[in-house]
Amino acid sequence: MADFSFAYQATNQAEGKILENNSADKGGETYWGLNRASDSNWLGWEKIDFMRLAQGFPQIAYQDVGLSTLHRLYCQQKYWYSIRGDEIKNQSIADKLYDICFNEGIGEGIKFIQESINLLNFNANTKKPYIPDLAVDGIMGPVTLGAIQNFCALGMTDYIIKSLQVEQGSRYKDIVRGDSTQREFYKGWLNRTFM
Repeated sequence: MADFSFAYQATNQAEGKILENNSADKGGETYWGLNRASDSNWLGWEKIDFMRLAQGFPQIAYQDVGLSTLHRLYCQQKYWYSIRGDEIKNQSIADKLYDICFNEGIGEGIKFIQESINLLNFNANTKKPYIPDLAVDGIMGPVTLGAIQNFCALGMTDYIIKSLQVEQGSRYKDIVRGDSTQREFYKGWLNRTFM
């Protein structure tokens, strides 16, 4: 079974432990990738707002173990458990899916893997699908989870990851095409797509 620690560490490396408020970032102020717009109920924001008044801010926020612990627990609860990460047998797929959901939204990430499995759902020998196509509903239910396990058992792990990369990269491209102010993030998003 996949381990949250590995997924969490990889995503944190992509995000960086930065407390910033980039006016071009539509999520607003961020801390290790959590942003005030999407993660407004994270308890760490209250702590950060209190720290902001202290000398040494933002450095003291980077060094605060309690803040790091709040971050880890929130990410596990909101993102990892939503994808049922502990039940995914393949660590690489769990890592990639967690990162996509963290960066692009849980429903969007789950739709990406559902669509990926549907696109790969063709047995060249029988000229038929392996399984009935999944509903692309953004919910990690038992059918989607079972399909991930089955397709990994069929030797399609690398294809699932490549397809997730295509979905992720296409989403970033669409964002930049739709809003040129987001171009400054595109190189970083491409790096993230292929990590």
